[in-house]
Amino acid sequence: MPEFEILLISIDWESPDRVRTIVPSKKFLEASKIEGNKYDYDIVLYNKEDDLYFQFAVKTKHTPFLKTNDGNWNQNSRLYNIQDDLWIIKGDWRTGQRGISYHHCPSINTIGKIEIGISENLTQIQQFVTVDINSNIDDFDFAQLKNDFEGELWNLITSNKSNVTSDKIEIRYCDKIFRYAENQSIIEFIKAFDHISKNSKRELSHSKELRKTEKVIPIAETYRKLSISGTATILPSKAVLENHDIYENRFVCFMLHSIHLIVSKNIKYTSLQIERLKNEIEVLNQKISILQVPDPKVNPEKINNEILAQEEFLNEWKTKWENRKTAFVNNHNNTADSFNELVFQISGVIYFDGKPTFWGNKLNGNDLGWSALEFETDPEELFEDGKETTIKFFAAYKRLAITVGGRQRIKFSVWAIRQGSFEYVNSFQDKIILRQRANYATLQNNNWKQFSILSTSDRNKFIQERNNQVQTLSKKIEKINFQIQNIGEFNVEQSEIQPLLEKRLKTSFFKKIKWQNFQGFKPSMTFIQNISYRNALRFYKEVLKSEGIDIAVFDLYENVTSFGLREMPQVYELWCLVTQIKVLEESFHFAHISKDLLALLKTIDPKKQTISEHSKIDFKNSLAGRQVTIHYQKSIAERKRPDFILEVTCNNRTINLILDAKFKNYNYKKSIVYETMDMNNKYGGDKNYVFILHPCKDGTFEERNIKYTNHGGERIFYGEGDEQQIKFPFHEYGYIELKPNFTDTLKKLIAMSFEYLLEPSRNAKKDNKYMTQNQIMKCFV
Repeated sequence: MPEFEILLISIDWESPDRVRTIVPSKKFLEASKIEGNKYDYDIVLYNKEDDLYFQFAVKTKHTPFLKTNDGNWNQNSRLYNIQDDLWIIKGDWRTGQRGISYHHCPSINTIGKIEIGISENLTQIQQFVTVDINSNIDDFDFAQLKNDFEGELWNLITSNKSNVTSDKIEIRYCDKIFRYAENQSIIEFIKAFDHISKNSKRELSHSKELRKTEKVIPIAETYRKLSISGTATILPSKAVLENHDIYENRFVCFMLHSIHLIVSKNIKYTSLQIERLKNEIEVLNQKISILQVPDPKVNPEKINNEILAQEEFLNEWKTKWENRKTAFVNNHNNTADSFNELVFQISGVIYFDGKPTFWGNKLNGNDLGWSALEFETDPEELFEDGKETTIKFFAAYKRLAITVGGRQRIKFSVWAIRQGSFEYVNSFQDKIILRQRANYATLQNNNWKQFSILSTSDRNKFIQERNNQVQTLSKKIEKINFQIQNIGEFNVEQSEIQPLLEKRLKTSFFKKIKWQNFQGFKPSMTFIQNISYRNALRFYKEVLKSEGIDIAVFDLYENVTSFGLREMPQVYELWCLVTQIKVLEESFHFAHISKDLLALLKTIDPKKQTISEHSKIDFKNSLAGRQVTIHYQKSIAERKRPDFILEVTCNNRTINLILDAKFKNYNYKKSIVYETMDMNNKYGGDKNYVFILHPCKDGTFEERNIKYTNHGGERIFYGEGDEQQIKFPFHEYGYIELKPNFTDTLKKLIAMSFEYLLEPSRNAKKDNKYMTQNQIMKCFV
């Protein structure tokens, strides 16, 4: 047993050196990992109970030390002894937004690791403790995830259904009128079931029983009894037993059970669908309200962050540009008798016989205006077509008159460049940022009113565009309301049918039939010759056709959806699988192979802690030649089995999106940023692009100097200092937030993978393409 405890406590400070109260947490912390004298603990940001925030503390009669930045332990890093044998990190004195002052401890609001050493003799460390502080998901709706998973899976297995379509012919049953085709088929099935239950097929078997003499049907034992006794009031008699528990009746009861199951699921999930559609309308109405604000204001923090991101990105691009420039000038001829200054604004490039000619405006001396510029040595990717860059340098060149499109132009053919003279002046990126900074200042001076930076014509266009958006959203709301009406009417009819079915499930006929042992339908003459049985089978098939499902998946569906709340990580993983299929179908018009989904469902067993059997789902159709396959639990190497592999193929080129679902709660072993890097080290490389799917924002409360949005990254950021920078290669790995009602990130990840990862000429890993990266970055803001 270790001679220490890790606790969570809430401290109420009366002053910087005086404690008012200490409240221990109700949570008990256990070490998540123990190796010899090393102990690992996991806690999360903003541990909160009863409106109190908790930090970690060490309870020990020995002395705990905090590991310093240089990796040492010394007297200056000793923890603060707050009370008896209780030790804490006593940080700087702060005052929070609620006006409460406290000594800051990083375990409250900073993701990372805290390393503690416990010494018994003040000279050596006997026990090593690591406290890992991570993000939490306190605001996550577990019930919604469960319902969404069950609902989306039900929608998948009934993906060909056509139940929300009305029939012109109405049918009356009791005092109700039903007009949906599926419901009419169910009513007809109920009528057939009632006829069968009153006059069902039965098998007769002969037996014997004791009867009164007047009702005796003589058998051999009757005469034997009479020969012995002479007279008797009760004698053995022939008897006939009726057996209704036969194949045909089992199948009829199984059909009733299946239809009840279909109706129950439809009621549940159409209700959820209506609720989701109503929520969608609420979101759309909120957007309309924002669009109808007469004098809208901007979000200054968002604008400033975007400008900072572009400045940071531009600085990196300039550094790379300078490196390429140095290599270019060094490779170029630098010797000439005399040099003249050229200031040139390059706007485009045209290749002739593989040699680039740059076009733009000459800005100094004579021959001002649109001109051509050539170099003796190819500057390679120093300049890009359509991306304006201004440079100045001293060069020896030939001045040539050329005719282009019937116009006389001057071409400067540079054959020597003076060392140290080639300079970057500015580019369109600089101008954009300067304009954004000027707009930011104007907005700031006008109380952040958006119209303050717009001209009259731009303002009118802006207002017209907003009005157009309002009209578009209003039409969308009308369509959703119509959908709600249709689904609602269907839901009402099914809700009226449900008690009719439940009444039949309680009949003595249904109860005495052992339909649970039914093993698949086999043709029988009864279902042809007997009109009641024939009608029951006919209308049952019509119900299945309306639903578009194979009845074989029912038991599998019930099994797969029987996970409890304790298995939420497994539910989240399966929900991610279902969501991938849904996104591919709804957003990219693929269609999954039904038998593949059925085979996958057979591999899922809630009684087992893990799913290890490889399954794959192929998809019909293609998108611009792209074909996809989802692999679930496929091993790609020894002890390397990610949750999902989205295999995308086009023109004999294949890439794999390695997707791993991480449902993290308060046992969050690592910050998702570092876990993503570990995942990439494990699975990445070659044609594999690795992304974590998770349901929460990592480091929501973390203080960072600048945030970047990366393809596949909910937020990719740079740390403080050169050695702590975390640089995520564009399109290679990252993480996305994915949860119910928040799936756009997955759509973008798949769409941009289709676009960039399969096109070598447009591979987004070419990080010298500044504008391309910047435009993509904005897509995720």
